[in-house]
Amino acid sequence: MALPLSSLTLFPATPAQVYESRKRSFVQWGRGVSLEAYLRRDARMDNHEVARDGRLTTWYRREGLLANRQEGKNIPQKVFGYGIASVFTPTEHRKKGYARHMMRLLHWILAPKLKLPVGTFPPEWGAPPERPGHIFEAAFSVLYSDVGADFYAQCGPYGESNGGWILTEPTATTWSLPTIFENETLLAAKETGQLAWKWLGGSSTNEIWDADAKLFADEMKTAATGKPIEVTFLPQKGVAGFQYHRLQYFWEKLEPIPKFWSICAQSGSGEDAVDPTTFASWTLDIRPPDENALIITRLRARPEHFLELLAQILEYARQYKVDRVEVWGLPRELRELATSTGGKTFARDDHLSSFKSYLKEKPEDIAWIHNEKFCWC
Repeated sequence: MALPLSSLTLFPATPAQVYESRKRSFVQWGRGVSLEAYLRRDARMDNHEVARDGRLTTWYRREGLLANRQEGKNIPQKVFGYGIASVFTPTEHRKKGYARHMMRLLHWILAPKLKLPVGTFPPEWGAPPERPGHIFEAAFSVLYSDVGADFYAQCGPYGESNGGWILTEPTATTWSLPTIFENETLLAAKETGQLAWKWLGGSSTNEIWDADAKLFADEMKTAATGKPIEVTFLPQKGVAGFQYHRLQYFWEKLEPIPKFWSICAQSGSGEDAVDPTTFASWTLDIRPPDENALIITRLRARPEHFLELLAQILEYARQYKVDRVEVWGLPRELRELATSTGGKTFARDDHLSSFKSYLKEKPEDIAWIHNEKFCWC
């Protein structure tokens, strides 16, 4: 028997409830690991930078940037956005509307009060949930749907059918190994390349992400998308690092153990000087029974440098017998080059990037930029 929706609300889970929820969700997301290893991994992630200062509450609070040219604000401002992860209902409680209602209630915790005044909360839903003190008002939130595009779109704050999270360019580009190494375009780029490269471990990769975030702010002073409003997550403070830490259980079994998580072009001022305008970071997804993959989490390159950078990444992937290299949201100006090397760009049918704005402006006036794997959760 389903509980009445008016008797349900949202609140932060206690440590015991977090532990219990992870035990229940293991059946859905514990691929390739034991229950004990699954619980240890999530407990370790609780101490990672991405979870500090209340940033992890099953949904993730991240810092982002907002440039609103409709209000004459060309200087991007810091805002908060949330990534919502691991929506799960135990089998015995499915088909009762609980997950849909949970997501509808979540808007009332994340959105600014001016956007969703308490007095407008649907009375048939009972009392509105209270916002915990560590949850800041959001400018936007995102999620990555594995149940198609419609379910979360229908989870609007008033129960409306199109007021939820809207599918937003879930593109991927992939290269298949080892056949890619026979590609003439790639071979030529490798042989004629002019750049020197610096391979970077974890701490140095963090520094590159910090530099990358500063470039985000500079670039958002002008509208690259043609939309009056642009928003993005930032890769630092553990957001991008989450991608390789969560898969550590698998890649630490590789021989040799991977020690490089990004590559950056060197600048002309010395061996240790790097140029953050040409770099890529990645994680290794080595989980049975799927094929081995190197997932590029963040990529920045001008067209004239892209093929050189790609050649370096593919060579690194070959060391670990990777079957596929994948990147999300490859910039349009690089897609033709990717195709010339055997890459295939397509719309994903899983992990569908979906966006919800809490700004007063119309959704069609807002662009989510840097929709890449670094901010997946």
